[in-house]
Amino acid sequence: YAYITEDASYLLNITVSITMGSSGIRFHDGWNFISTPKRLANEHGNASVVFAGVDTAGHTIWLYDSSTGNWDAMGADDVVEPLDGIWIYSNGTTEVPLTYDTYPLYLPPTKSLYSGWNAIGFSDTVPATANEALTSVEYEWAYLIGFDALSQRYETSIINNAESGAHSENRLMYPTKGYWIYMTEGGELAGISA
Repeated sequence: YAYITEDASYLLNITVSITMGSSGIRFHDGWNFISTPKRLANEHGNASVVFAGVDTAGHTIWLYDSSTGNWDAMGADDVVEPLDGIWIYSNGTTEVPLTYDTYPLYLPPTKSLYSGWNAIGFSDTVPATANEALTSVEYEWAYLIGFDALSQRYETSIINNAESGAHSENRLMYPTKGYWIYMTEGGELAGISA
């Protein structure tokens, strides 16, 4: 993997605007590893709606199925789910709006994770430490790696139980980003917001 250091200029490249139940995902030119931080409203949740403003230049939108080790193409009618890490190519920089489902009685989403690498999303509209966000799989996760779409490189890994330094589990995870998580055994990832 190629790594970059986390510095102030990198933090400035993270764009999340939150207003009245909606936000946006900023796409950079090239591959983007994204997620939605909450459930999307029914009429706004299909891939064809969510990604309508993204010029994929004919590239397939990909989901990784860790239960089989296969890459699955995302179809136009597939629902964009929280906790899914999605790979999507953007021909240029753009921002697409998200409209959240505001029904107040939903439980936080969950996602089954399997031994080995899994593609996940971050499930809140405000950053949280990896330690906080991954509490539900505290004893099963080992490594977490984000992707910086601006530089088109993987970020420095986060290591479970590393208390300080570049690999600290106290580093933040961010809304609308996707992450690779390595699991030593299977577990159930629970979202930290509904």
